[in-house]
Amino acid sequence: MPSQIWAIEKRWLLITVWLLLPGSLFAQSTASISQEKVYLHSDRAQYVAGDTIWFRASLFDATTHHPSTVSELVHVTLQRSSSVVIETKWPLQAGNGSGWLAIPRQQEQGNYQLAAYTNLMRNDDEAFFFRKFITVISPIQSAGQPAPAPGVAVQFFPEGGQWVAGAVSKLAFKAIDETGRGVAVEGIIETDRGEIITDFKTAYRGMGAVSLLPQAGQTYRAKITYRGETKVIPLPPVLPDGASLLVDPVTRPQTIKVWVTPPKTTNPDLKLVAQLRGQVLSETRLTAIEADRQLIEIPYSSLPESGILQITLVENQQPIRERLVFVDRKQHLRLNATSVTNAQPRSPNQLTVTVTNAQGKPIEADFSVAVTDAAQDTDGSVSPSLPAYLLLTSDLKGYVEQPNAYFDGSIGDSTKARLYTDYLMLTQGWRRFVQPNEASNSLTHEPEKGLPLTGTAYSSKNAPVLNEMLKLTTWDKSGLRVWITQTDATGRFTLTTALTDSVRILSTDSKGRDIRLALDRFAPTVQPQPLFTQPSVPMAIAAQLIENSLLSRQLGKGGIQLQAVEVKAKLPDRLQNDPRTSLYLGKPNRIIEVASDKSMQTYLSVGELLAGRVEGSAVILVDGIRDPPLELVRAQDIDRIDVISDITLVSMLGGTNASPMTKVVNILTKRGIERTISTLDARPMQKWYGYSVERVFYEPNYSVSETTQQPDRRATLYWNPALRTDKQGRAVIRFFNSDVVRQPVLTIEGTDGRGQAGSLQKPLH
Repeated sequence: MPSQIWAIEKRWLLITVWLLLPGSLFAQSTASISQEKVYLHSDRAQYVAGDTIWFRASLFDATTHHPSTVSELVHVTLQRSSSVVIETKWPLQAGNGSGWLAIPRQQEQGNYQLAAYTNLMRNDDEAFFFRKFITVISPIQSAGQPAPAPGVAVQFFPEGGQWVAGAVSKLAFKAIDETGRGVAVEGIIETDRGEIITDFKTAYRGMGAVSLLPQAGQTYRAKITYRGETKVIPLPPVLPDGASLLVDPVTRPQTIKVWVTPPKTTNPDLKLVAQLRGQVLSETRLTAIEADRQLIEIPYSSLPESGILQITLVENQQPIRERLVFVDRKQHLRLNATSVTNAQPRSPNQLTVTVTNAQGKPIEADFSVAVTDAAQDTDGSVSPSLPAYLLLTSDLKGYVEQPNAYFDGSIGDSTKARLYTDYLMLTQGWRRFVQPNEASNSLTHEPEKGLPLTGTAYSSKNAPVLNEMLKLTTWDKSGLRVWITQTDATGRFTLTTALTDSVRILSTDSKGRDIRLALDRFAPTVQPQPLFTQPSVPMAIAAQLIENSLLSRQLGKGGIQLQAVEVKAKLPDRLQNDPRTSLYLGKPNRIIEVASDKSMQTYLSVGELLAGRVEGSAVILVDGIRDPPLELVRAQDIDRIDVISDITLVSMLGGTNASPMTKVVNILTKRGIERTISTLDARPMQKWYGYSVERVFYEPNYSVSETTQQPDRRATLYWNPALRTDKQGRAVIRFFNSDVVRQPVLTIEGTDGRGQAGSLQKPLH
């Protein structure tokens, strides 16, 4: 039995590696390298396989929390455990951008992680990449990983990093179960001779702390009681001598008290350094300490902004102890929303959003806004709001449970909130300096201003092409372009281009010989946070959510709910088995036969051929390839044209707000596109993926009669990634209810562009 109860102890030790950061924050503060934080606001937290995740990406300077313009590209991935499902790249302008991820229709049900990062952020630990939980509902059930054995793991954290004999210090602890959630435990601390020193129990989400006076030459252990079982855990060793740090940010609401106890046998040069977001606020020298310990008080009013205050004790220019304290100056933006709403299906709603700063002054600010159906979305409180992310979780490693509770008042009164937040700092904010870290001003990963084309060039004999000029011919919807670059002594090359779209590349050397390119792809599998257990959704509810999603996809692209139709005729094999038609399984809605109609072969352009035969706007494919060079396709080279009206396919291939697409047109040539385009005939080409295609969130307008007969079961009623308040701090939102919504929920997140963030989640009706 005990072997099962303590089975996850090894996994917890892996988390310990995250927490032991020798001098990392101290070293980073001395470097001149800019650091960034990226945050994603998604429209909701629960989706059905085949749904679209809509998001806004916001990039911040890690120190000022102003929008960062250093990087102009953000990478967004959806992954499950260590497997990346979707990898996309999105442009940023003035630190902001918006995008979407289309969840595959055949994706398995389960918990997923939405991650975001910039190339510059890769110079730091991946633990500081943005992460958010996403739940996918699907009829396809995953076998998943074997469930971990039930049990608890407990860690102990001496304040400042290490115990010192004869100095009063706190001993913090954290207990989690097999899912990664904090659990309540209790126990005693005793000497190795069995003398009980004190008892303890967790206070909040598996965390707590006790004060102790460790003695020289003594070893200590903890006895933990959990579900009737007892476990003995050796505690960290006690140093016989050395400087120690004791911090009290709780007792007095206006002041942080810091006690420094010097070594007994030496008189080192001691200095107390206080930093906030990497900016040094004060340095206090403690060289001549006559008393046993010295008290330094830091008034909260002297701290300019909110965030994590890093208090470091430096001995002879080497950091030896560190303590983190969370500082909340209550400077967040104040958001409110008044509504004129109607609970009836398809009825109009109007919201007036008002924003003020901490002093109550209306301000202009940028926000992303989502209105969702609470019955079709999970509680998103497991992921941090924008203020909680910027000020708290983005500077800590590991999973912070219910992060918004530290800000929204649900944790308790102000004293209790300070105490519980301090437990978080003592555990997940614990640091220990093993040796000094030297700051480096060099960058391994440069900030991206566009889409760099990088990789290694290889000859036909698979040998790296060294110190050679390369000619790269790229082909995208804007046509053919030629680029010149040079490989280095290892065959590596870097080409800074103006490319933003996906392209095909033909590469040759200076003698015109074909060169194979091994193009770089960096989509690091971001270390997953605990994903807890599989989503437990009753079968009937899951089936209803899936049906709602399918009907909403039809609504979003003008689809109509049709009666079932039995298809008895069999399509010819040449249509079913052609790989160029695999996107729609060889089953177009309409076929225009060109090769058998000589009159069609007289047209000078594809556009003239399609005019009058295909109504509305369409996504154009040639032999199943998106954005082909149509100017190189002749009418006499065309076999047939497939017209597809499948809403899902149209949605997947997309359109823009200025040019919404209603169908897909696939032009099938007689010889295939590779032979049709003579300039690229029989040459080795490669695909390079640029920015993801822009799409626009669909909103029905029930003042238009054509939409009144279509079913509407949308989970997201309204999404706007770029709402801006006016000089009076006001903005108006209008949207229509669906057929089924009963309790819409409003979520707003954004910043004023000057370092202050705000968030609001509010039920409507």
